[in-house]
Amino acid sequence: MKKEFKITDHAQKQFRDRAALLGLNGSLKELNRLLSVAVPETSNGKTTRFELFKRSMLYDKRAMFLTANGWRFVVVGSKVATVERVKPHENYKR
Repeated sequence: MKKEFKITDHAQKQFRDRAALLGLNGSLKELNRLLSVAVPETSNGKTTRFELFKRSMLYDKRAMFLTANGWRFVVVGSKVATVERVKPHENYKR
């Protein structure tokens, strides 16, 4: 997706921390690269639709959810509010 976003400090920290848990590159350059190829998340099942609805209530009804390479970017307005893994179990320490 070719759009410029402001990345909040919280989003950068979440990306760094979650990438480190998985042994992935957590640099700002990598975050920007992923954002440049991110596409809007689509709901292709009942569970996904429910998750998207739940997230819209949690963040903001105007929130947009983008995905790239297993990452979800929560965008509100022109800011990336947070970054999480699409698979919830990958967001936390085991």
